[in-house]
Amino acid sequence: LAPRRPYAHHGFARDRPCADHHAPNPYPGVRSAAIVLDMSDSRALADALVFPYLNHAASMFEEKYATREDIDNGMRFGCGLPKGPLTVIDELGLETVRDALAARFEQTGDPRHQPSAAIERLIAEGRTGKAAGKGFYTYDDK
Repeated sequence: LAPRRPYAHHGFARDRPCADHHAPNPYPGVRSAAIVLDMSDSRALADALVFPYLNHAASMFEEKYATREDIDNGMRFGCGLPKGPLTVIDELGLETVRDALAARFEQTGDPRHQPSAAIERLIAEGRTGKAAGKGFYTYDDK
């Protein structure tokens, strides 16, 4: 089991003023963070959620927290997702994922969006994803 951390809810901080929105704050005594996404832009919201998730999975692989198969299978079988995050990165293309993360990192300065060393290393090695025949995985059909 992973070490337990103090409870923290992403997107809320006690030391920042409440964002201007119409929904009631579900966390009494906790104020929303300064950066507020336009929730009407579903693509931006999805990107803000998905790319850090993919980036974290790549970091876990780089840090040898788990094998690539364990990371992907953990999300497939543990969370019911159709594909694991490292497979998704390969399918999107590592450069696409890196560029989306880098743009968001430049925009926000949030370290969750700084492209992981694993993504940068694989790109430097020419392992740019499924279309190239190799990324986190090697694809025989290329």
